[in-house]
Amino acid sequence: MAFPDFPFSSHNNNNSSFLTHAQVLSYLKDYAANILQYIQACKQMKLIWDSVFGRGF
Repeated sequence: MAFPDFPFSSHNNNNSSFLTHAQVLSYLKDYAANILQYIQACKQMKLIWDSVFGRGF
C-alpha cells in the first residue's frame, strides 16, 4: 500500500510556500482512505489467522 506523496507547493508553478486548503483536504482524504483500507486488510488477516490458528491471539 502506497501513501500519496504530500503535495508540496514547491512542485507547482506558483512561488507560494504554503499548501492550498484544497490540496490539504485532498491529501487528508487520500490518506484517510488508505488508513481505512489498511485497517480493513488487517481485520481480514486477523479473521484468516483466527480461522487457521484458533483465537489464541
